[in-house]
Amino acid sequence: MLFDQGLGGVLADDMGLGKTVQTLALIAHAREQSPSAPPFLVVAPASVPPVWRREAERFAPGRACGCSRAPPPPAAAPPRRTSRAWTWW
Repeated sequence: MLFDQGLGGVLADDMGLGKTVQTLALIAHAREQSPSAPPFLVVAPASVPPVWRREAERFAPGRACGCSRAPPPPAAAPPRRTSRAWTWW
């Protein structure tokens, strides 16, 4: 297990296979073992954090849970115009 090696990792997806509750249990266990450890980071698709927050409130009450989103990508640059005319034959 990664945690036993001092590492952390989570696969979070939309499949509904119980990873959320299992991961919350691991986080709760890790906090019991080392309350001053740094926070956990879970990187997931945008559809996942609301579910995690709800499950955290249900299965790990009293634990801090925050969500953050990456900024949207910059708008695409307009296509460049060229002055060269191309002839196709």
